[in-house]
Amino acid sequence: MTFMWGSRMPKLSQNKKPKIIALLHEEKLSVEEIAAKVGVPPATVSAVKAHMTMGTYAYARGRGKVKELLERYKREYIEKLGARVGDYSEQDTATKFIKPLIEALGWDVLSIEEMREEVYIGSKERFMDCVLYLQGKPYIAFEFKSMGVGTIRNQVDVNELINNSKILGARYAVLTRFYETVIYDVETGEELEDFAPHDYLDKFDNLWEHLSKTFSRVDSQNCL
Repeated sequence: MTFMWGSRMPKLSQNKKPKIIALLHEEKLSVEEIAAKVGVPPATVSAVKAHMTMGTYAYARGRGKVKELLERYKREYIEKLGARVGDYSEQDTATKFIKPLIEALGWDVLSIEEMREEVYIGSKERFMDCVLYLQGKPYIAFEFKSMGVGTIRNQVDVNELINNSKILGARYAVLTRFYETVIYDVETGEELEDFAPHDYLDKFDNLWEHLSKTFSRVDSQNCL
């Protein structure tokens, strides 16, 4: 069965997609064998395979940009400032590190169609710092914080973040100060990932899967 882009298939559960990707990377089983092993239609495996092939260049390019960003983080933040975390405001953190990270993951941060800042929710009292859009609809909602110590979860009401993202209709809610990034599934409220700076490369596959434009485009079509 051949996968056709634009066709609609049931969305994969969070645990099946990584299994399919891992088995495809091993290159030992056929599409049909992987489908039987994971318990999905062969067309779903074909979709993942086609998507991986199409995204290979973007993936490598994105990983290279993230590596460069981490080198700048070490050079400009760790080595120069050390414990002087207060030197970086929320705006400084967003401009110098968070937005470049978003851009490295394939998003056009200068396009109003893909990224908007200070997106208000209902009234003028609540807003998301940044929202990424696919096909004109909110997909990933961000709450930015400044660099600091301790867990970022202590700085915000996580339930409010998720609820606000749900009102917007976003798929993921992201709480980040670059030093730490936490990703939530808006529908379930589940915490999906927690990244420290070294994790951006060590767990790049997870970062790419949840936040890259390449993966998001297919997920939004319910192909994955």
